[in-house]
Amino acid sequence: MLKGLGLQCISCGVQKYYSSKDENKEVVPSEKWIALLAVNARAFRALKSDAISKSSHGYSTTELDSMRRAVIAQIQAYGFCTHYMSKEAFDTITKGSVKPKPFQDLTGAEWDYFKNFVTKDLSKSEVNAAAKKFGFKQSTVLGIETGGDVAMENMQSLFDDHEFDNGTIAAKRNEFKRKLKNALGTGYDVSGEKVDKKEIFGLNEEDQGLKQCMEEVQRRMSEPQFVGENAEMCKSMVNACDMNTSFCDPIVTYIKTPPTGPLPSLPQVPSPGQNSKSSGGVR
Repeated sequence: MLKGLGLQCISCGVQKYYSSKDENKEVVPSEKWIALLAVNARAFRALKSDAISKSSHGYSTTELDSMRRAVIAQIQAYGFCTHYMSKEAFDTITKGSVKPKPFQDLTGAEWDYFKNFVTKDLSKSEVNAAAKKFGFKQSTVLGIETGGDVAMENMQSLFDDHEFDNGTIAAKRNEFKRKLKNALGTGYDVSGEKVDKKEIFGLNEEDQGLKQCMEEVQRRMSEPQFVGENAEMCKSMVNACDMNTSFCDPIVTYIKTPPTGPLPSLPQVPSPGQNSKSSGGVR
């Protein structure tokens, strides 16, 4: 499904990295996780664009490169999970006659929904709808959703690291780990004292599999080899996408200039099974 967004090469790069270490070890990042990072890039990063030149994925060639850089940079800082499945996807995919692939955690309907948030400019209400569908918590009173863009704010609060834009990958990663520890914590410290805890994930099935994914991300980031493998894995992703490996230097290169306005809407990406020609800023 990522092929339609021009982002399949990122997944291939991760797979190639792990197979180079152990040909019997298959590690495939979740397509839904990469889709989440792409929507995050579209909503909160200023993607460079060239409205004249078009790639085969519906982006301008400049914007496709910018999107890939933003997603790879986020994987450098935040890592990835391999399992991120909503109950809807679990029920749909596991009841099928064909055994699902390890990374297959999106139904066709979910894919049709999410792809539209990657390939066009987004209003706040659209970002909020996507964030809720990804499993971020929307405020409720007596079980009824209230207004506001709370799900969007929860998604942004977890991934917002702009204050570290001039810092290292490690600085961004440490900030993310701190936020993740709070979000996944019990709300109490080791001595049993209550601490402030930000509830950002939906409750029960409303988390759409996000909490399980984040728990896996947290485990992976605690493994000793994570820091050492990260730069190598970055180069593997960049090579798979035919990009310049200098992008994997220790300083994370996010695009720091905020968007001055919405980018032009991009052509729609075909649904799975159709002929694919495929792959900011919140209005």
